[in-house]
Amino acid sequence: MAPLGSARFGFAGVAGDDPALTLIEHQTASSVTSVDFTSIEGSTYDYHYLTWTDIDTGIRDSANYWNMRVKVGGTNQGSNYLNNGTAWTWGSNSGQSYKNRYLYNDIFNIIALGRVNRGYGHLDSSIDSSANGWAIISFANDSNRWTSVHTQTIGHGYAEGSAPYRGEAYHASNSSVDGFHIYMSGYSFSGQLALYGILS
Repeated sequence: MAPLGSARFGFAGVAGDDPALTLIEHQTASSVTSVDFTSIEGSTYDYHYLTWTDIDTGIRDSANYWNMRVKVGGTNQGSNYLNNGTAWTWGSNSGQSYKNRYLYNDIFNIIALGRVNRGYGHLDSSIDSSANGWAIISFANDSNRWTSVHTQTIGHGYAEGSAPYRGEAYHASNSSVDGFHIYMSGYSFSGQLALYGILS
């Protein structure tokens, strides 16, 4: 799926009206361990819109966690994160008659963006999945505020259903964030990512 494009779109439906969405960078990932957005144009945008499309690890596993860290001074930050979210995943019995709920409500060393499971819990090894989703990132470059992230991810094809995750997270530090580091826990991945700036 292609990114939304390099044109600016007015959310009210009229091109050029504020607030407006502008593509900052689009990246194609091919068997990489991470993707970095190092120029987020934070002095221009108080809000960012991050999207990911067809993210796939190629690994059948129930613990493919899709994560983000922020950069300050170009360096990935490993602490001061607060997560609060919920993921639903299908059970592993042959009838797939139940789901498991996973709660994210603690301080971790990452921002949780979702779970990206590939066919796990299904008896047919040919069942595949890929993740699609988005995150709204607020006040990343404002040194007087925490950076906040609202995110939603759907992992299609998981046990003939989906593995949705919805949550919010914070970099709990008054830091001027200047980049985003996106990665999968323990695996390489392929897919499309795009970062947009939102003029408010």
